[in-house]
Amino acid sequence: MKKVRAATFDDLVAELEKDAEFRKADRQIKPYYDLLAEIIRRRRELNITQEELAARTEMRQSSIARLEAGEHNARLSTLIRVAEALEAKLEIRLVPVYYVEDDD
Repeated sequence: MKKVRAATFDDLVAELEKDAEFRKADRQIKPYYDLLAEIIRRRRELNITQEELAARTEMRQSSIARLEAGEHNARLSTLIRVAEALEAKLEIRLVPVYYVEDDD
């Protein structure tokens, strides 16, 4: 990927989205980061700390922090345990997408 200069964050994103390599990477990582954002949102909605979530999941607080930061790919079983501790359920779906593929 080439070096990009932009005046604003929106300009940067617009410039990066022109790059096929960036679009491919974004498609691959976005669902995971969207899930992490939902985990954080739900934890805050329940007004519980990472420490409290850790206790509910029988995990360490540092593991919850690393999960929320996206520092490692969590196992599906871990994500289900976190969802249940957050009084939620994890749904994974395949949704057909009809578009012209980039030069991947």
